[in-house]
Amino acid sequence: MYDRALVVVRYVWVAFLGLGCGRIDFDGGHDGAPAAAGCVKAMTAYGDQVCALRTDGTVYCWGAGSRGQLGDGTVVDRLVPAPATITGVDKLTSGEDTVCAIELDGSLWCWGANDIGQVGDNSMIDRALPTQVMLQAAVLDAASSQYHSCARLVNGTAFCWGSNAFGELGVDPPPTSSLVPIAVDQINGSRTMAIGDNVVCVVRPSQVVECWGRDSEGELGDGLNVMRSTAAPVLIPDPVAQVAGGCHRHWCAVTTLGDVWCWGENLNGQLGRGTTTMFESTPARVGGLPSAVQVQVGADHSCARTTAGEIWCWGNDLRGALGDGTFASSPVPVRASTALGTPVDVQTTCAGTLVLRDDARLFAWGAFTDLGTGEVVDRSTAAEVPIPCP
Repeated sequence: MYDRALVVVRYVWVAFLGLGCGRIDFDGGHDGAPAAAGCVKAMTAYGDQVCALRTDGTVYCWGAGSRGQLGDGTVVDRLVPAPATITGVDKLTSGEDTVCAIELDGSLWCWGANDIGQVGDNSMIDRALPTQVMLQAAVLDAASSQYHSCARLVNGTAFCWGSNAFGELGVDPPPTSSLVPIAVDQINGSRTMAIGDNVVCVVRPSQVVECWGRDSEGELGDGLNVMRSTAAPVLIPDPVAQVAGGCHRHWCAVTTLGDVWCWGENLNGQLGRGTTTMFESTPARVGGLPSAVQVQVGADHSCARTTAGEIWCWGNDLRGALGDGTFASSPVPVRASTALGTPVDVQTTCAGTLVLRDDARLFAWGAFTDLGTGEVVDRSTAAEVPIPCP
């Protein structure tokens, strides 16, 4: 995480360069000119870096770069988007300090923090340039966290690598980690997969969520608070469409009914229950929230995208991550204050929130280090991320 007081000075010059052509405001272009459609196909946010995939298959990243996670060959932080050294990308995913890209040919490339083998290249050396992860077939999708990464392959198999301190690789310790991908059979056949700190969760074809790994703050959602390396159901009574973990220790899921259920750590009200407690080991439905189609979680805030095209967030707002025009934390959902056009994706960093619209433009609020706008102050309302178009 950033200490705001320490980083402001080091960012001033980068911010000056990023603002040289004027800041792009949320509702239009420069000087009142109509805003053109953007070129962002997808984005990924998790820790303190963000990456956007352009429609031409190139990737732009910004935020923390000290572990090489911006993929541009450097270990410097950036306040404005800069190109990563990879092309031909089809999908992106990221962990706390590690980013992975799936290319059009199905190959997987990762970069960033690698001290526990998160990159999967049989080393413990951080990678500032994309490095290929050797797998036996083309990759369908992938996910990363602070300590480990996983991939599902088109042939129906799945592999994970990195930390296994809490059984998150699906095998009993030892090993405590793996520097190369190892098969994790219990992911096989899943509809979707998500990763949080030392935890893996999957949605089964039956639309039941199953998780394994760390459980010290109720992350597994089974009420037991006992870590395990085998999958078991999360106690959600309705069919689940999507599950999300973030850069700390709480989880949320969206059901096919449009309800959001959350569990795990709750010190900042990030479970949306109207309370702040140390943690909750069984899921509960988030009240006061319109019907949702997607949920994402940061370190201690959560956000949902609704069927009506709104963004609602709850939890810690000290850096503006809730987007409601204040810096007042809320243990219940509040609606982001600025109209967001038609959002097609919401993602969260540890202390920020980003929204991709159907016009391929990307907007952000929260910690200034995650905004990509060149600003050096946190924001509680949305600003457009200036992704250059080819």
